[in-house]
Amino acid sequence: MFHAFAKFLLTLSEEMIEVLFNPETWPSLKVFLAEHLKLMWRSITYDQSGGLMPLIKSAVGPNNERYINTDITQKRFPLMGTGVRTVKCRVEACLDGESSEKAATRLVAAGHILGNTGDLAGYLRAYPEEVEKWVWVLAISEDSRWSRPGGYVVVPYANVNGSNRNFDLYDFRDQLNSRNGILVRS
Repeated sequence: MFHAFAKFLLTLSEEMIEVLFNPETWPSLKVFLAEHLKLMWRSITYDQSGGLMPLIKSAVGPNNERYINTDITQKRFPLMGTGVRTVKCRVEACLDGESSEKAATRLVAAGHILGNTGDLAGYLRAYPEEVEKWVWVLAISEDSRWSRPGGYVVVPYANVNGSNRNFDLYDFRDQLNSRNGILVRS
């Protein structure tokens, strides 16, 4: 580990090393690194063979099953397959005042693949501490959109507040803010 770190230091400029080892810059550096760690890809593996509801129940845990919206079903939010799925995901911030519909357009145009309901459940199960950094994390892929009677479209979201974990639905066209995130995958 030390050897790898020393090798990394050799790639830095003198100016960068000065910033790294100057205690006065550490608070700013800590904020910078925390922001960039949000952008890291995280590998998740989940088993789709049991269906969507067991996957979501596993993600929220037995004490939070009452916080799963009963409109979320396998029929309305189909999984991508039947076996074990491994994907790399991360959360991208929404823009203030942006709807998830507009976020979908922006993220796809930037080359992102939108995460689906199964990916969201897998991410929540594997990384609840990452989900907790956001007010909500939404899955907005096309197969994660359901048109309710009356015509408005909803998408699933997860949120974590301490030991409470929720898996609910949000209107696809309502405005969000930068404290909300969209799950994307590689």
